[in-house]
Amino acid sequence: MVLLVFVALWAIWSGLFRIIAAIRLRRELDSEWLLVFGGIISVLFGVMLFAHPEAGILAISWLIGFFASMFGVLIITFGIKVRKFQKKAGSSV
Repeated sequence: MVLLVFVALWAIWSGLFRIIAAIRLRRELDSEWLLVFGGIISVLFGVMLFAHPEAGILAISWLIGFFASMFGVLIITFGIKVRKFQKKAGSSV
C-alpha cells in the first residue's frame, strides 16, 4: 500500500510540474499542449490510484512483473552477445 501511495503522489506531483513547465515555456515551445496533456494524464493516473487502490495495486504488480520479465530477457540476450564477443575476441588474439 505504501508503494501505491508513493506512486500516486509521484504521478500527481510530476504531472503538476509538467503543466507548470508547459505554461512557463509556452512562448519557447511549439507544441506545449503535449506537455500539458502528459501532465493531465499523469495527474489523472495518480487520482485514479487513490480512488481505486485495489485495482492500482494489481496494475502496479503486473507492471513490475512485466518489467522484470522484459529486463530478464534483455540481460540474457546481452550475456549471450558478450559471450560471443568474448569468444571472437579470444580467437583473434
